[in-house]
Amino acid sequence: MKKLLSTVFLAGLLTVLLHTAVFAGEATVDTSTADKGYVTATFTGVEGLPLRVQVEKGSESYNFPPASETVTIPLIFGAGDYKIMLFEGAGGNQYRPVSSGAITELSVPAIDENALYTVSIQQINYAASTTAIPALKNLMAGQTTPIDQATAVYNDIVTTFSYDVELAAKVGAGQAAGYVPVIDTVYSEKKGICYGYSAVFGGALRSQGIPTRMVQGYIPELPGTFHAWNEVLIDGKWVATDLTIDAEAYKAGAEYQLARDRSSAQVVRIF
Repeated sequence: MKKLLSTVFLAGLLTVLLHTAVFAGEATVDTSTADKGYVTATFTGVEGLPLRVQVEKGSESYNFPPASETVTIPLIFGAGDYKIMLFEGAGGNQYRPVSSGAITELSVPAIDENALYTVSIQQINYAASTTAIPALKNLMAGQTTPIDQATAVYNDIVTTFSYDVELAAKVGAGQAAGYVPVIDTVYSEKKGICYGYSAVFGGALRSQGIPTRMVQGYIPELPGTFHAWNEVLIDGKWVATDLTIDAEAYKAGAEYQLARDRSSAQVVRIF
């Protein structure tokens, strides 16, 4: 829950080389799923190089370092005209456009939010899970409605997870730039920061086809602290839930519940 918007969630501004660098890698972007709210980029010839994706729509943008050479890029700003730029490392904190396929521009007239918020993305990478998601699927077995499935996962996380103070300190000190939670790791250790709690919960529900958002921003309970929580689509309405806050309430013997009011939150980004 530490505030480090630039290094963890937005990953900072790029320093880009546009002159006499030698371009090594290439990339392709598959836009066939754009109407579902995401596209897929595949990098080639970039083994060992740090990578970065930047997504722009008008004045809005976000960027992140892909964890692999194939990455699903969510179109989180809704319908409209997008520019997707792909970079490879050029030493230090500098990046250069890949030699081929560096910029993809596309117009998206409409987006299926149900598809957008059920796909596996880097921030909620349930497709890479081999232990946590199967275990959580078993936990949800027999639960036939989205609210019951969400409640089963919520109760498991809230009553078993502990806040990772050490990781939070590293993030706050800038020592974990680009941190992205690995769902299997967070779940096996039963420990994480808000980003990890949100990723595990979101991944479990998305894997069952339940649209679930990861919301990032600021909440009244934690003034000045950048935070992550979730929203789940229940009976056609987005229901906010905050597992990090509720896990602390559980440990303190205080009251907590899945649904909470987040109307006063300052939302920065929704994945």
